[in-house]
Amino acid sequence: MKRTFATFFILCLVCLCIFADSSSVRLRSMGGIGIAVSDPRHPAVANPASLYFLENDSSFVLDSSYSDSFLPNSGETFPTYPGSGLKGTFMGKRISFSIGFDYSVESTGIGDGIKYYNVYQTSEIRLDFCAGYGNFGAGIEVYGGSTKQRVNVPIHQSTALSDFVIQTYLSPYDRRSDSEYLQINLGFMYGMGGFTFGLMFDDILDNQDSKTALSWDTFVNEAGIGVYYVRDEYGRRGSLNHFGFSAGVEVSNLFRNSTRTFHAGLELSYMLLKDYGFYLRTGYEALFSDFSLGTHSFGIGSRLDYVEFYLNFRFPLAVYRGLNSGDRFTVELAAAFSF
Repeated sequence: MKRTFATFFILCLVCLCIFADSSSVRLRSMGGIGIAVSDPRHPAVANPASLYFLENDSSFVLDSSYSDSFLPNSGETFPTYPGSGLKGTFMGKRISFSIGFDYSVESTGIGDGIKYYNVYQTSEIRLDFCAGYGNFGAGIEVYGGSTKQRVNVPIHQSTALSDFVIQTYLSPYDRRSDSEYLQINLGFMYGMGGFTFGLMFDDILDNQDSKTALSWDTFVNEAGIGVYYVRDEYGRRGSLNHFGFSAGVEVSNLFRNSTRTFHAGLELSYMLLKDYGFYLRTGYEALFSDFSLGTHSFGIGSRLDYVEFYLNFRFPLAVYRGLNSGDRFTVELAAAFSF
């Protein structure tokens, strides 16, 4: 009886962690775009200026993701590098506030049927607000947090699922020194028809040695630009467009040659009703300096009224050419509940 109750309790926790940052999960399946994304069906706020273009007066979203990565044909057993997160977001007409927790691991060794990890818990608070006039919007994003850790945590292969839940979510963490951070970003967006054009300046404030200072280097070098298109949800006669289409192209770290990155994403959808439909997504992300060795992403999803599900895959483009880049394959599962 006790074992049955414990199993049920663990499964409930896993469901909570899965069923609970889903807008970012969607964007990761589209090559990591977000600078110019403004979509009423998926109210992401990668650019705080996008809040100006969203039509909802207010909403609350509870969302999360679970992911794991592996090397093909390596003989690894799951979990290998599990990670998950839980976030709650309130979105108003011109403001968004969220609190989230992310969990990640770092492998430290393998024993007799046991894997050892350093486990990290990052907590973050984020505030976005914006203003605009006509077709132009501008926003400020402020977020900060800290990281806690657990060192050399054992995960037994025979009880991997329960061990992961207990060691990650139910056990105490130790403070990680100098892990606190604060960041302020600026975003701008212009909308015209189904197109939106975005501009982001990341990390205006730089937190170093427990001091926060204005960082002109990152302000300029880590700027990003992008363009995004989404088909109107309704046709000219007011009828629902069952087939949807959206796509975006962006460049991040615009003036930093070593990390300048290209992002492209595409989403196709079929909506049975306004809040019931299916999605197919794909994207590509790569450094300009090594464009042919980027990451291909692919995702499927469904929306059932207030609930949305996501299943994503990310893998190196080198696999199409039969090359072994050494990069890991990632599988990601998420869901969101909004009201």
